[in-house]
Amino acid sequence: MGGCNKNVMQINEELHWAVTEGLTESTFRVTERKHNFLVKLESNLGDRATSDALQEAHMTHLRSLTSEGRLIACAAFSSGIGGIQVISASDWAEAWNIATSDPMVAEGFFTKITVDELLNP
Repeated sequence: MGGCNKNVMQINEELHWAVTEGLTESTFRVTERKHNFLVKLESNLGDRATSDALQEAHMTHLRSLTSEGRLIACAAFSSGIGGIQVISASDWAEAWNIATSDPMVAEGFFTKITVDELLNP
């Protein structure tokens, strides 16, 4: 469990940098034309640790989404059973496809996926 949290903390630090410092003006323009969705990923497996390979695949997936301008923010739950992501997508179906393309979903670790559109004020 400790190794899992360390990896999650590392990816969150990288994503924080990407969100606060690494996005360009063109990325913001793309984000404005799209809708933002809150993705909640949960596991019913308790705090069962994932393999290093699966955790690395998950982090690679998040990095890829960040570089594409699709992942706005993410965070893991302190309980270790899931997390949230804010995804930029053209519609709900695209957001669902992005969420379910996560290797931790494909491998059955995350078993409950919720996708809701965020309303802009």
